[in-house]
Amino acid sequence: MNMPSIDTQLTDWRGKSLKLESEVKKVIVGQDRAIRLMNIAIFARGHVLLEGGVGVGKTTLLQSITRGIGGAYERIEGDLSAPTVSNPFKLTSRAAPLHSSGGRTPSSG
Repeated sequence: MNMPSIDTQLTDWRGKSLKLESEVKKVIVGQDRAIRLMNIAIFARGHVLLEGGVGVGKTTLLQSITRGIGGAYERIEGDLSAPTVSNPFKLTSRAAPLHSSGGRTPSSG
């Protein structure tokens, strides 16, 4: 069985990624950067922490992306007991991997 070339696979995944962004942008207007960062996190198998005030569309964004990839949606609410860093650019979203200082992670089996 012949495997497609790496270039072909990357082209296919890029197309899927751009299609997901396009579909989410039909629902979420004006949050292109947040959508792109969420997309990067998905394909990089990373984590996302969405921050923002009430009513800015965080839940709608998550539901749209979840539907776009055919996944399940769960909402976790609560306060994080961690120091916050003031961001002079007031970004409302960022994509970054979460690291553990030890122990097992869900992907480590």
